[in-house]
Amino acid sequence: RGSAPRAGVRKSLDLLEEINATASLVAVGSVVTNRPPRNSVDSLHPVLKPGCKVHCRRAVEHSAFMGFTMVLTIYALLGDDVRLWLTEKSADPVFNWIVVLCIVVFSVEMILSIIGKDDYLWSFFFLA
Repeated sequence: RGSAPRAGVRKSLDLLEEINATASLVAVGSVVTNRPPRNSVDSLHPVLKPGCKVHCRRAVEHSAFMGFTMVLTIYALLGDDVRLWLTEKSADPVFNWIVVLCIVVFSVEMILSIIGKDDYLWSFFFLA
């Protein structure tokens, strides 16, 4: 009677060891799943060249790129108000192209950050 629960526990431990040997496991709270770590870009993009992560991180952290994205962020916050306040309707296409440029640059920045920074994906800065 006393050995039956131990046999069940031993069987469960053997099963966990087998799963651990065959797959990378991630513990989420008390649940164990059979998926790659959520911040692992390497598992999502196995075709990336070895130096790609380094170049992506350097590009995103370069002072000129950071300054350019800062200017575009300020424009994204204030540009439409400035357009309404200081320009005529004929200037709208120019402002629309600047908005498209902002979207493209911010998308490129996000992709480069996901590839170049190990802890970026699903972090505060990714979700904010």
